[in-house]
Amino acid sequence: MNPLVSLVSAVILWGFIILIAIWPDHMNKGLQEGKTWVAENWSWFYIVSQDIWIVALIYIAVHPKYGKIKIGRDDEEPIYSDVTWFSLLFTCGVAVGMFYYMAEPMWHFKGWGGSRFINKGNGYSHPSEDAVHGMMVTWYHWGLHGWIPYTTVGALLGLLAYRRGFPLSMRFGLYPLIGNKVYGIIGDLVDILSIVTTVMGVCTSLGLGTMSINMGMARLSQGFYRGTSHNVPDDPKYENPTCAGTGHKYWLNVKACDEKWTSVPGTMTKQFNH
Repeated sequence: MNPLVSLVSAVILWGFIILIAIWPDHMNKGLQEGKTWVAENWSWFYIVSQDIWIVALIYIAVHPKYGKIKIGRDDEEPIYSDVTWFSLLFTCGVAVGMFYYMAEPMWHFKGWGGSRFINKGNGYSHPSEDAVHGMMVTWYHWGLHGWIPYTTVGALLGLLAYRRGFPLSMRFGLYPLIGNKVYGIIGDLVDILSIVTTVMGVCTSLGLGTMSINMGMARLSQGFYRGTSHNVPDDPKYENPTCAGTGHKYWLNVKACDEKWTSVPGTMTKQFNH
C-alpha cells in the first residue's frame, strides 16, 4: 500500500461524491459541459490512438517471435481454458454496458447521444444515412475498437508482472520507457490517475445496471420501488424537485429557478435556487 496514492485517490473520489451530494444540479451541469468539451475536442485523438493500437497489436499477434510469447513464464500452463478466459473478460468488461445499450443504434439514430452528424444536427442527411451512422458508431463501440484498451493494458501489465516480476500496478507499465522513475512521483501520479479512472468507470457500469434494474422494478410496481410519500402530490414534476419544485433543470430555465413560492397540499414552502 502506498499511503500517498491511497490518500490522494480517496480525497479525489470522495471529493466528487460530496460535491455531487451537496450541489447535484451544478455538478451535473459542470460534468455534462466537461464531457461535451472532451468529446468535441479530443474525439479525434481517441479514434486515432485506437487505430494505432489495433495495427500494433495485429503486428505483434502475427509476428513469428512476439506472437508466441506467453503472458506467464515459459514453463507455466494457463490456469483457465480459452473459453473460460473469454467468458470472464466478456462478462466483466462489457456485459452491463451491452445490456444497457442494446438499442444503441436507435440511440444514435435519434440523436440522443449527440446530433452532430445526423439530420437533426446537420439539416441535410437522409434518414438512411442517419441509420448507417447509428450502426457505424455502435460497431465502433462494440467491435475491435471496444476491446483494444483491454487488450493493450492487459498484455502490457501481464508481461511485466508475470514474466518480469513487477508488481501488478499501472505505473510499471511505463517501466520500459522511464525506468526507475516509476518509483517516484511520476509513478504515484500514474497510479492515482489509474485508480480514479478505474473506480469511476466501474461505478458507471454499476450505475447503468442499477438504472436498468430500477426501471424494470418501477414498471412492475409504480410507486412502491420508487418510494411512496402521501404528503407529496402525484405529479411527475415532484419526482425531480429541482428549480423550486418545477422539476426543470436550473440551467435550462433560469427564471423558473428564482425565488419562488410553491404550494404543496397541507404545507407552504419557500424554495430558493442554488
